[in-house]
Amino acid sequence: MQENGRTHSSCFKGSEFVAWLLKGKHTSSQDEAMLIGTKMKEHGLLYSVTEGQEFKNDGTAYKFKASDHVRGHTEEGASWNNVPDALKNKNIRHEEMEKLFSEVSDMITKNKNAHIPDMLLDPLNCQMYDHVRPMKWVDPQAQDGETYDMLVIGAGAGGLITSLFSGAYGAKTCLIERGNFGGDCLVTGCVPSKAFIKSASVAHQLRTCEEYGIKIKGEIEVDFPAVMERMKKIRTRISANDAAKRFTERYGLDVFLGHAEFKGKHEV
Repeated sequence: MQENGRTHSSCFKGSEFVAWLLKGKHTSSQDEAMLIGTKMKEHGLLYSVTEGQEFKNDGTAYKFKASDHVRGHTEEGASWNNVPDALKNKNIRHEEMEKLFSEVSDMITKNKNAHIPDMLLDPLNCQMYDHVRPMKWVDPQAQDGETYDMLVIGAGAGGLITSLFSGAYGAKTCLIERGNFGGDCLVTGCVPSKAFIKSASVAHQLRTCEEYGIKIKGEIEVDFPAVMERMKKIRTRISANDAAKRFTERYGLDVFLGHAEFKGKHEV
């Protein structure tokens, strides 16, 4: 696919695919070419850069299913939900992480025992952590001297969008994160704050509803543990969109978990 003078070999337009099928005499008509594209998309052999779109004979960008190149993935059986019962529903301070998890999680060694977060290991948080910072992550099999078109350090909101579109449009892309995918926005910032603001807004509306001719008998009470539970459910649901696994399997990125350092102008 040509874009701004550069060819992205792994990305192509729907119209280019149809033209290639016809030119190579792989099909005898445009309708048959469209049917081939539709069936390949249905079976996951190609997919559109914009999720959810049907195959179209136009400028919509598509990619073939990722190759068998081994990208990052969660080690089989590793899950924060499998921590010992004595640690479940406990808030683990960062200074305790090395003692408690150095043998079951690679976070400590990959982060060089620095930048380790506190972790509250309740069921909803464990589900979120499995998405955004798996207990054990197998890094891609990068070759010595391997180069990328785009290397992104940090999988916060900006890093996720940058790497997603770079990879989607054909650039060989690497994404490195030492903490949680989704960053502050998912874990402590945007998502939690908006959930709290919504609960506060509802409470305020109920307490001032007489201004609108509505009367409620009894006192309006805020159950803060329930507010927190609702926030965690929302955060966990959204975390699936930011999951490390999704960016390897859906978008074909090479994802590394750990602390990144520059060793030179073009080496990390």
